[in-house]
Amino acid sequence: LVQNAAAGTFGSEGVGADGGFAVPPEWRTEIMAQVEAEDGLLTRTDVQNISSNSITYPIDESPAWASSGGIRAYWDGEGDTINQSKPALKDLTVKTHRLTALVPVTEELQQDAAAMNGYITGKAGEVIAFKLNDAILNGTGAGMPLGILNSPCKVTVTKESSQTNGTIHGRNVLKMMSRMPARSYGRAVWLINQDCLPQVAGLAMDVTKADGTAAGAGILYMTPQGLANQSAFGSILGRPIVVTEACPSLGTEGDIVLADLSKYLSVVKGALKTDYSIHLWFDQAINAFRFILRMNGQPWLSAAIARKNGSNTLSHFVTLQAR
Repeated sequence: LVQNAAAGTFGSEGVGADGGFAVPPEWRTEIMAQVEAEDGLLTRTDVQNISSNSITYPIDESPAWASSGGIRAYWDGEGDTINQSKPALKDLTVKTHRLTALVPVTEELQQDAAAMNGYITGKAGEVIAFKLNDAILNGTGAGMPLGILNSPCKVTVTKESSQTNGTIHGRNVLKMMSRMPARSYGRAVWLINQDCLPQVAGLAMDVTKADGTAAGAGILYMTPQGLANQSAFGSILGRPIVVTEACPSLGTEGDIVLADLSKYLSVVKGALKTDYSIHLWFDQAINAFRFILRMNGQPWLSAAIARKNGSNTLSHFVTLQAR
């Protein structure tokens, strides 16, 4: 029984990569991380805190311009019988899933590496934050959130017919903007893979005069200086750029996403729970850090939005076709 309960993996002083490198000389009391955490997407979403393990929402997906279904308004005359309509609601039930991290470390490592406890807590938070970013974009919906790229409400803009592989053109982003609901565009951000930055920084469009002659280039990308949105990576068509490793590689669908994340529902039960135990592997003098977050998420819409005037559908989440 004791053997079966033994820790399968743990940080120790004996192996440098497992934590031995963190045991400092007297003049070194902090641990340097190779890569700092990226900005979290969760706080940009519609976060709903719940006390149970699931919640059901009534939702209305009928646009104001729909000709039938849901509450409608009609023109009529004096004395006419007023046309009747009723809400068209459906239920959306979201149940939380569990995101966890378990980190065993020896007592010796904790005693000799003064910064170890703080490092583990901070690093676990960074890793969990990235897993959330990745799920919001790429989640399958099976035991984890449903990500934007797998959502049925996502709209994908086709590439240009002559477009070279691994490129982003000005016409791409203009077409993506045209597929975002007008009221959502002011809240939208561009989520991009970092390899897209050289392409994004050169985004422009040829501008012509009324007679068809060239009038120069229209710049679609703006540098960060003086921007009201204060994005460190600048903006495209006035909306800030957010760089995340959760976006797929350049040339793959999802390498650039126009997203109104306020239309992504995140259901969270409580805060990130942090526990510490000396008892789990007491006979080995190993202490355990445990981190648990219960949440789930998905876009509010179940399908793209049909237009009143125009054949193209709209969505709060717009991607560019693979190229």
